[in-house]
Amino acid sequence: MIERESPDYESVRRGLAWNGRLADRYPDVIARPRDDDEVVEAIAYAREHGLRIAVRSGGHSWCGAFMRSGGMLLDMGAFNQVAASAAAERTVAGPGVRSQELLAALTPHGRAFPAGHCPTETELIAPAGNASDIFARPSVIVNDTSRC
Repeated sequence: MIERESPDYESVRRGLAWNGRLADRYPDVIARPRDDDEVVEAIAYAREHGLRIAVRSGGHSWCGAFMRSGGMLLDMGAFNQVAASAAAERTVAGPGVRSQELLAALTPHGRAFPAGHCPTETELIAPAGNASDIFARPSVIVNDTSRC
């Protein structure tokens, strides 16, 4: 948990905007979970402290829409593990996995995924399609790995 009083807070907060365009909003706490247990821990912390939660999947948002004043920002960018199994015909990906990471894990198994046009966007949102991607099509959210 990175609290607003932490000396690292502002550099972490500013580092969340891929294009440097960050709204003048300040969450009370920034949590950066790497796995299910840390997500549960962050949610418990927010509940205990009465904090509302905003979520950043880890990709990019042109205007920093994930940033809110007050509450907790749950930054899922570090929760980016991918486990692909051709034998099981199953891939489990964390919500912070970027297109390039997912495709790198799938390619050796002869698999693909309809990723967005930008290799650094996360697949938590990309499967819904992108107006500038002529190959995109609507689908379901595929990164439901956390149980809280």
